[in-house]
This record gives sequence, C-alpha cells and structure tokens, in this order.
Amino acid sequence: GTMEENVNALEEDNMLLLELWEAEVQELERTDAVEAVEEDVDMTAAMMPEDSLSAEEEYDSLFLQSEDVEEWNRQMLHLQEDGNSIESTDGAGMRIAVLDSGVNLVADVPVAKSVNLVDEEQGMEGFFMDGTGHGTAVAGIIAAQDDGQGITGIDPSAEILSIRILDCQNRCSLSRLIAGIKKAEE
Repeated sequence: GTMEENVNALEEDNMLLLELWEAEVQELERTDAVEAVEEDVDMTAAMMPEDSLSAEEEYDSLFLQSEDVEEWNRQMLHLQEDGNSIESTDGAGMRIAVLDSGVNLVADVPVAKSVNLVDEEQGMEGFFMDGTGHGTAVAGIIAAQDDGQGITGIDPSAEILSIRILDCQNRCSLSRLIAGIKKAEE
C-alpha cells in the first residue's frame, strides 16, 4: 500500500504486512522501533490419515445420536455431574469465535455471524461455508442444541462467531490467522 495506508495500518494494528527483500528485512531487524519481523508462512491444519473415516462418516459418528449416546464432550469437562455447568444462568450465552474452516448453517448450531477471510473462496456462504466439515464439528462440540439429533454442546446457550481462515485444503497464512484473531476482537 501507500505510505499513508501503511502508517494508518501500523497505528491501528501495531503491525504491517509487507513484501521485502532480504536486505530490507535485515535492516528492519536492526531498527529499535521494530519489535519483530516475521515471515508470513503458510500453515496446514492437522489432517486425518488416509485410512480414517470419511468426513461424512466422522460427522455421523460424532453427532448422530442413538439412545445410548455418550455426551463425551461434556463428560470430558465433568459437566454431567450435578451442579457442574458452563451454561449461562440468565439464558444469554457467551459469544465464542471459531477460527477454522467455517461453520455450515445447521439447525442445531447457533451461528450469530459468519465471516470468510479466504479471498479466493468468497463464493462459499451460508449452508456450504465449511469446505472440510471441521469447523462445523468444532462449533457443534461447543454449542450444539439438545434436539435429540446428536450430542449436546458444552454450552448450548453460546453464540458462535464463525471466522473462516482455512481454505478447502485446510491451509492459511500466518497473516490470515492474525486477521481472524483481530476480527474476533471486534
């Protein structure tokens, strides 16, 4: 961007995303006014082994309820015991940001807002926001409603803020992760 845009971004976010030559990086690193210079690395989220369940089979095994379903997510936090609850007593749940592959709009997961930070995949919206199913599964573990169709979330009164930072190959850059954190803070 222009010098004015860079100064504004630096004042607002206390950071800049720049393309630099190695000599420029070394010069910045020697400057007292610069705390750190980091490469904008690409990251890949953990992937399932090739011989594991398909995304649909994985979702079904986690979320399709049977009569003897165990609320494993709540049991891990000892929320099945009397008096142990994370849920809000006044009915107003907390807002939880899920920085992941997006959250599909499903009936039992309350998504308050969805943001897609994957520029090359902006057409994905609404019911098909999640390219891999992982973000939807995470949101369900956190806030799925007790509707008899799957597990109950840890806090069914919570609202989910879906911030899509991972593309359909579960990749994102460090700068996109930081942008997602900044978006969650808004």
